[in-house]
Amino acid sequence: MFLIPQQIPWTQQPQVFAHVADADLDCLFYGSYVTSKARTSLPDVLVGSPILNSVGLIGCGVKFSGGLQRVRLSGCDVIPSSQGFTIEILCAVSSVPSLASFMSTGHYASGGNARGLIAFGGAGKNIYFWGSSADLDSGVAWREDGAIQHVFCVSQGGSGTPMLFYRDGRLIASGTTPAVSNTPSSTFVMGDSGQGWTQSPVGIIFKSSFYRRALSAIEVRQLSDNPWQIFTLQTYDVFIPSVAGGGPTNITGTLSSTLDSISTAIQGSLGHSSTLSISLDTIAVTGSGVLNHIGTSTSTLDDVVVTFSGAVDTAGSVSGTLACTLDNIVFSSAGNLNHSTTISITLDDVFVSLAGTVAGTPENIDGTLSIVLDGIGFTSSGNSGTYTLTEADIDAIVAAIQANPKTLTVPKFLGLK
Repeated sequence: MFLIPQQIPWTQQPQVFAHVADADLDCLFYGSYVTSKARTSLPDVLVGSPILNSVGLIGCGVKFSGGLQRVRLSGCDVIPSSQGFTIEILCAVSSVPSLASFMSTGHYASGGNARGLIAFGGAGKNIYFWGSSADLDSGVAWREDGAIQHVFCVSQGGSGTPMLFYRDGRLIASGTTPAVSNTPSSTFVMGDSGQGWTQSPVGIIFKSSFYRRALSAIEVRQLSDNPWQIFTLQTYDVFIPSVAGGGPTNITGTLSSTLDSISTAIQGSLGHSSTLSISLDTIAVTGSGVLNHIGTSTSTLDDVVVTFSGAVDTAGSVSGTLACTLDNIVFSSAGNLNHSTTISITLDDVFVSLAGTVAGTPENIDGTLSIVLDGIGFTSSGNSGTYTLTEADIDAIVAAIQANPKTLTVPKFLGLK
């Protein structure tokens, strides 16, 4: 038995401390935990008693009931004004009071030095980027139906660059990032932002995060499909039982292989009975030793080379029927080729070269030799024997000579004058 480690992405919310795979993820709240580049821990400050680890539709989260409620993570770095960023909120809320904050930097803000997503604009319920006097209204309201909604606010590169709003993987609004300034080294908060508004949404926030870069539309879509793939892969050990070698000497049954670009090398003896069927492209079969086969061997191949080093034996000679239907083939026999019964070859552009003796019949070829070919020439040299003329042959010769008496001199006993 041995182990094979397998790594798979998270597809559900981790219910334990988990490491984040994205180095640009500055802060993440999930379940009842918060994590940053420096650490993963429980929230270090609770205001107004939000309920941690509250069970909802897709896991656990922080449950807010409106008013002055928030959780906080301290020790966040400065965010420059030219820094692209992404704010992500995964929640299910039933009510969104005006100025309710979902996630933001947690210092007392002024002059564009904040980054956050709140509810404001319109009827006070729109998805709204808050930068403290550097704001942008999406014009689209937060849903208050208690269903899951996954919202992203993406700034392509800080002040003056495009700002995009997504919900559930779809672009819902766009504009220009307002004139934000550098943030101080401070905190991130989820819930009330600490600006004196004393408002938070009513419902559960399952995940909120801040990235120090602009996520692409593809990344937004991927996170909308699976919000938990940001965590490092889970590792599992798969147990594979080992099977001792051995088995019978021969393979009995059916061996079927359908492969591309395979090389099969056999050292020793391969014994096979029943059916061996191989359908392959570009194959080399090498037998070093003895290849014994009983039964039927069927090969359907293009551009195949079969090489035998040694002897191919079937009782000394090939007897029975050999049928070959091929294009562009050369047969070469060095030694003696013995064959009895029928050899049938139907080919185009064939060259047959025999160095030695073609035998297997008496001195002459007795029987029928039938060859049907295109583009072939036969040459015979060194043949002697007796040619017998019939009476009809002689009459034909006499008639030809009488028609052309000056072309041939013949003895008088043929009756010619």
